[in-house]
Amino acid sequence: MTNAFDDNDRNELQADEPGLRSLDEILALVDAAACSPEEDQARNVAIVHVLLYTNLGIAGTVALDVNEIDWKRYAFRDANIKDTVPFSDLVAEALERYLAERKGQKLMAEPGLFLGKRGMRLSVWSMEQLVNQLGKTAGVAWAVASWRRLRATRL
Repeated sequence: MTNAFDDNDRNELQADEPGLRSLDEILALVDAAACSPEEDQARNVAIVHVLLYTNLGIAGTVALDVNEIDWKRYAFRDANIKDTVPFSDLVAEALERYLAERKGQKLMAEPGLFLGKRGMRLSVWSMEQLVNQLGKTAGVAWAVASWRRLRATRL
């Protein structure tokens, strides 16, 4: 029986392809989010955790609504595909911190989970720019499209 984690073609990036290659790079990205400006810190940490530790990409993360969080099952309910996307305790903690801060800012009217400074849902482009900037801050050269194959779920 072969282990999917040993299949280098599927789980490893080519030497010249940008992407997260190690636990150190993943931790550096999380640290970069934690060092964001105070008003964005909880949101950025939550975004990075959702992207790294779930099977959601940028567009799926942007599309999340607050009411799609199933706190009992630690999963996002997706009305479009009638399925759930599970998340870990680590993601739950980051989301709880972000939502507590967001509630204090009176931004709960917008159904979107991740909001920008004006209280509106982040766009796909905005989130891509944010994640790429966090990668630069962390010293990790990566492309959003390529690292999706190598999320921390394989660790």
